[in-house]
Amino acid sequence: MGSDQKPSMSDKRYKTREELLCGEWIGLRANISGTGISGRIIDESKNMLWIETEKGTKKVSKKNNRFVFDAFPDAAVNGRDVCMRPEERIKMKTKAK
Repeated sequence: MGSDQKPSMSDKRYKTREELLCGEWIGLRANISGTGISGRIIDESKNMLWIETEKGTKKVSKKNNRFVFDAFPDAAVNGRDVCMRPEERIKMKTKAK
């Protein structure tokens, strides 16, 4: 029975860009602008994201890319703004844009 199933992280939706920037990314689906790479984030470090795609795992630099997340598709995230350890990113206060 499906009533006791919890939604996966890829089903998570954020209400604001700030929630997305300071939220947990592992398990979210993302598209990397201009590369054709899209899939589920399976790991994150200071400078890299590991994306599970249909063709296997891809290691993607944060610094040189823009990311669009299914959890908040209205805003692209510039990788330069989030080149920090995940625990630092989650604690950061976002600047008004």
